[in-house]
Amino acid sequence: AEELRARLPMAAAVDALGEAFGTQDPSSGPLRTHVETPHGSLLLMPAFGEAGVGVKLVSLTPANPGRGIPFINASYVLFDAETQAPEVVLDGSALTALRTAAVSGLATRFVAREDAARLVIFGAGVQARSHLEAMCAVRPVTELLVVSRSRGPAEALVEEGLRRGLAARLGEPRAVGDADLIC
Repeated sequence: AEELRARLPMAAAVDALGEAFGTQDPSSGPLRTHVETPHGSLLLMPAFGEAGVGVKLVSLTPANPGRGIPFINASYVLFDAETQAPEVVLDGSALTALRTAAVSGLATRFVAREDAARLVIFGAGVQARSHLEAMCAVRPVTELLVVSRSRGPAEALVEEGLRRGLAARLGEPRAVGDADLIC
């Protein structure tokens, strides 16, 4: 996960998705498969194109949080486009966090005002952190308001905002009326 974040910064991920979405037809891709298992679910998400062949494998295990481990675990395997030899195995959870937020960042480039600076984030988990990074990568965010039912993680996200130099604080849902960006 750390190596992926180091090698693919959020701004570069947003740019790469912009290029991919502009040149590839997503409707031509294979369907996802959802398999029920004795202890949860397994999702298989295949994809292929000129750049390679890959599959994201995701397990959803409801009992895991009670064991102190994540509910969702994932890996992504990328194969060479022509030889189909395996090239890399990535942390699928980190990839998902990066890709999901990068898509939001790309959409923000197209629909948000250039000067959008006030960000409200609902939630304080992995996606909230990734979306903070994405919004800061594509807009001049100066204010962060975190709305979450989980006080500890929300305070940690506020601290992350403060480390980024933002005016960051906890807030209530009604704060969306003053927001430029809402995630």
